[in-house]
Formats: sequence, structure tokens, C-alpha cells
Amino acid sequence: MYVTTGLRNVVAIDAVTGAVKWRYRPDGPGVVAANKGVVVAEGKVIFGRRDNHLIALDQKTGSVVWETVVTTQRAAYTSAAPVYYQGRIFIGVGGGDNGARGEIGAYDVSSGKAIWKVSTIPGPGEPFANTWEGDSYKYGGAGVWNHVALDPDLGMVYMGTGNAGPDTYGPVRGGDNLFTSSILALDMRTGLTSGISRKSTTISGTTMRLRRRRLRTSPFVGNRARS
Repeated sequence: MYVTTGLRNVVAIDAVTGAVKWRYRPDGPGVVAANKGVVVAEGKVIFGRRDNHLIALDQKTGSVVWETVVTTQRAAYTSAAPVYYQGRIFIGVGGGDNGARGEIGAYDVSSGKAIWKVSTIPGPGEPFANTWEGDSYKYGGAGVWNHVALDPDLGMVYMGTGNAGPDTYGPVRGGDNLFTSSILALDMRTGLTSGISRKSTTISGTTMRLRRRRLRTSPFVGNRARS
């Protein structure tokens, strides 16, 4: 079993005896805070450090296989557990309360290289960019600070986005502020947006944060529908 700590450590523990098999402990000072866990895939233990480094460790030894910086935004942080599917690692970044712009990406499990990476807030020239006034989109929030959900049958990746930023003072970010406080559906191969469900229309107050997501299949007019 594998455990992460708020001090950027990853510990491999024998689930039968409780003995520590190896420990990853990065050198030097760094950002410390909560981390939501690892994913184990293709002989690697992969996790996102709070300082926005995505790390792959050798499952047997704990040595670093590769390391990737997922964002250069100073206000952003990575706390979500990564999700693996068919050679790709999916993980986003949070920090909307600090003035970051949410991001989500897919990374190659073998090399750590980004396959695609998109912002959860549209910028100039993109659809719905007019839902933000001025340059407020640059620090508008919509962080992805929890793990995503996948639908292999439809080839979709779903995620909840966090509140707009600043969360309690709407006049500095006029407009509908898409895609904050939403559930986004992206094509897992390309990162292109395929759908959105807005979970809150609050603009000037604190918007609802989406903590956990679970896919379920429900009957609908004789057919099976995802919800």
C-alpha cells in the first residue's frame, strides 16, 4: 500500500506486516499541505506534489522515474489524486482562492510529457470568453483540486470546477464567469470540451464547490443514460 503525507513524502508499506518498504522524500524546502493520494500504473507510483510537480516513482524502489511541471502559475497548487487510463495520467490544478486559473491535463505515463492541457476558463478568442470582463479570466478560479472521473465507453473525462475568484467580490469579474462551479465533460483524447453542467449561478457570493463525483447508469425511456 502507498501513503502520501503533507510533507511531500510517499511511503510504500507492506500491507501484511506494516513494514516500510521504501520512502520518497524530496530534497530541500518546498510547499507542504494536504495531498489526496497516488495512482499505481505500469510499474509506477504517480502523484502530484503541492508545488505542481507530477512525480512518477518506481513501484519497487521508490526512485524517481520522471518529473513534470504541470503549471507555472505561482498561485496554483496540485492536491488532486491522479487518475490513470490507457497510458494516460489525468490531473488538474487548483488555487482559485489564491488567484489561479484552473487547468486540467493528460500526461503520458511512460515519459510524463503533456499530451494535452487546457484551462477551465476560456481566454480571448475562445468560446464563452465574453463571460469574463477585462483580464479577470487570468485569475478567475475554476480550479480542479479533486480527482476526475472517466467514462471509457464514451471516451469522456468529467471534472468538477471550483468557485470563481475572488469568491466573495463579484464586481471585479463581471459576467457569467464560465466555467466556474461547473461539471465539465472533455474528450479524453483531445481535451476538447464536450459538455457543461452549471452547478451554481452565484456571481457575487461564494459559489458551491464540488467535492466528490460518481458516475451512475440509470434507465431513461427504455435506454441507458449516464448521469
